[in-house]
Amino acid sequence: MKIYILAVLSAILLMSGFSKGKEGDGFKKIKNQSAKSSNVDISDDTSYTHSKLKWPVITGNEMRPWTWWWWHGAAVSKAEITRSLQEMHQSGIGGVCIVCLLDVNEKGVTKLRFLSKEWIETVAYTVKETRSLGMGVDMSPVSGWGFGGSRVKHGDESGVIHSTILTLDECREKGWRILNRKKDGSGEYSEDISAVMAFSSKGKTIDLTGKISEEGILDWSAPSEGWKLYIVKNHRGATPSRMSTPGYRGPAVDHLSAPALMRYFGHFDKAFAHIDKADLPRAFMNDSWETYMDWTRNFFTEFEERRGYDLRQHLPAFMGQGDKDKVSRVVCDYRHTLSDLMLDNFTNTFSQWASGHGSQIIGETINEPANELDLNALYNIPQADMGGARSWFISKGDYVSDNAFMRAKIPASVVHILGKPLVGSESLTCLGPLFDTPYDLMKEKLDYDIISGVNHIAFHVMSYSPSNVHWPGWLFYAGTHLGSFNPIWNLGGKQFCDYITRIQSFMQAGKPDSDLLVYDPIFDQWSKRFSDSLMVPKVVSTFSNLPPYSKRVPAMHSLWRAGYGFDLVSDRLLESIHAEDGKLVSPGTSYNAIVVTNCKLMSVATIEKIVDPATAG
Repeated sequence: MKIYILAVLSAILLMSGFSKGKEGDGFKKIKNQSAKSSNVDISDDTSYTHSKLKWPVITGNEMRPWTWWWWHGAAVSKAEITRSLQEMHQSGIGGVCIVCLLDVNEKGVTKLRFLSKEWIETVAYTVKETRSLGMGVDMSPVSGWGFGGSRVKHGDESGVIHSTILTLDECREKGWRILNRKKDGSGEYSEDISAVMAFSSKGKTIDLTGKISEEGILDWSAPSEGWKLYIVKNHRGATPSRMSTPGYRGPAVDHLSAPALMRYFGHFDKAFAHIDKADLPRAFMNDSWETYMDWTRNFFTEFEERRGYDLRQHLPAFMGQGDKDKVSRVVCDYRHTLSDLMLDNFTNTFSQWASGHGSQIIGETINEPANELDLNALYNIPQADMGGARSWFISKGDYVSDNAFMRAKIPASVVHILGKPLVGSESLTCLGPLFDTPYDLMKEKLDYDIISGVNHIAFHVMSYSPSNVHWPGWLFYAGTHLGSFNPIWNLGGKQFCDYITRIQSFMQAGKPDSDLLVYDPIFDQWSKRFSDSLMVPKVVSTFSNLPPYSKRVPAMHSLWRAGYGFDLVSDRLLESIHAEDGKLVSPGTSYNAIVVTNCKLMSVATIEKIVDPATAG
């Protein structure tokens, strides 16, 4: 089990140059130090006039807003693709992200089969057309979202843990049939037996995993009374990919297994063989995490290799029984391992696969079962999910809520620390009515996205829709629909895009200038039980049930309201930071201090990493 050190102080302020000051002082400081760019002329006393400000030259398509581009049913034609792209270009759109999903009920249209030769050749044609217009293309490597679909092989489906505790009397009542194994539609069992362990009241253990018949009957005679059976199963295929094109619906792939993921990507490799490598997109996108996944068939092996002990020998604590401290430590190690698997087996594998095709990865990590800061560090373009109605991001009339601020703060922190250039966003999702969301509301929302850290906005959404279909064309329910079908867009779309482009050109030319690093006390969160239930999915419920950052680290809002800029830092990200000339220096910028607050548990390596620079002065 991992050993942790208690952080006795509720807040540790290290390194020189940090003084709290009165509320609002920090805002003056930020104003004086903002937007360090060679193209911006700001006088020392900040009393500059508009005439002295020089906007950066617009270069490349990334300064312009991009957009999701839904291809319903992959019912697209090259002629209409060209027409649509020309319209988007004329309105100031810099690029598109292709996502194939759902279907259309329209006669006389040709629907391309996802991953077919015709489909990938159409994607390549789109890439060429966008480049001829000075635009860019990303693509989601899935039909719908949540990597998976009909081509996921049996055994490669995502897994959910099922656990049971049985007394000997309960086993006898069941006639020792301790598992009711069910077959799926293909005639295969939908569950793998991960472990069947017997624990005596005196602390002895027996591994019974190999004594279960095909019918789920246990062949064992208990040596005495007082034994309990702890059963762990991997239930595969519980979560499907969402909103797939016809014929492609199927289970999510096991993101915790690198071999399963590479077999999934193999289907794309075969499709890509039909086109030139140069005609692939800028990046492949990982859209919303809406997949429940907390187990994989070799989890016990992965756990032992990473944590150094056999979790099967501690199943009572894993299921919430026994000494509370031991339960917390085992639960923490479980979540830590889950995070490692998401980092190594999913995100890193995804990155290496895309890089092998000359592309990058862009994506959203919100609610993924891992430390989101560490996940974002592996993306070329970390992306914030900034969707939602106005009430989601405006609190008490004029204050940015956690939904907006922290969703952007996580990827933005990673970008600032590591010196990456872009913080992407999914913006305007479900902001208002599909057709007539007013520009003042859209502008207000995008302004909040930008001040929260975003500098590479992507609209959600524009839909591919042929010019000859009935108005309003092909739409998607979860969007603020922009495009030529919408009279509002025709009246002001170009001016709206130009406004965003000017701001993003300024933001991308500047450099981050935060005062502080704020440590995320992740081990405190991973150690908490959120239910008294004995069933593992509830006891060790994964990251969607972790409290928001404002409750985990309430000091963040105090710092923000006092005018201090800050970035969140994780244990892994701290490894990239060193002390130099009285500053904490990262690859992307430098900081005056690190704040550790609301923290009781910390790894030995991290406490040393924090204390050593302070000890050295």
